[in-house]
Amino acid sequence: QTYYPDHLMLNQLFDYGYGEFARAELRNRQVAGMPPYRYLAMLRVEASTPGRAEAFLQSVRAGFEQQFATSEQLYCVGPVPAPMVKRAGHYRAQLILNGVSRAAIAAGSRALTQTVEAHPQKSRVRWSLDIDPVDTY
Repeated sequence: QTYYPDHLMLNQLFDYGYGEFARAELRNRQVAGMPPYRYLAMLRVEASTPGRAEAFLQSVRAGFEQQFATSEQLYCVGPVPAPMVKRAGHYRAQLILNGVSRAAIAAGSRALTQTVEAHPQKSRVRWSLDIDPVDTY
């Protein structure tokens, strides 16, 4: 069942079969720098005030980039609003860390965690770090 029976990916799956669909998707993921060719970690933040999660993540990113400014092993995306921006009365945003190896993600995750733990506003938000996130919610 689908709301989008004319979607390109669905039609590609029907017309060319799973094997070709999977090969095309893997090529797209390689070009985009997504798993399984690169590795991800996601820092999720929730706050009770609009804009606080994004501001917190922007500050965390600035601190993180001081440590990894010249690294070609890692880069950050965001902060970006979560797909469901408001949930249970909290505003949500995320920062995505993209790395060339598991070791790079581990080092970046440690640095992100240390940056969050040292942040003066950390008690005003809820945060979690997800290694190899399955979804963005």
